[in-house]
Amino acid sequence: SNFIRLNVTLSRCYTGALYAPLSSIVQLIDCCALCAKYSLCKGINYHPTGRICDLITELTDVIGTNLLKPVPDCTYWK
Repeated sequence: SNFIRLNVTLSRCYTGALYAPLSSIVQLIDCCALCAKYSLCKGINYHPTGRICDLITELTDVIGTNLLKPVPDCTYWK
């Protein structure tokens, strides 16, 4: 699967993480499974409306942006 680097202009959710679009009815379970399979994953950001699963690989952003700062409809799961 192709993982894309998100940034604040491209995502309404979180910045600096990898994401995968989900289509399954068990989206959150699939998102957690992706994190479990990816050894560098520290947590996930889940955006149910956009069916977006962000895999968090680091808890701080090198450019100084707060990686874990939420916006409406986004949920962070560690």
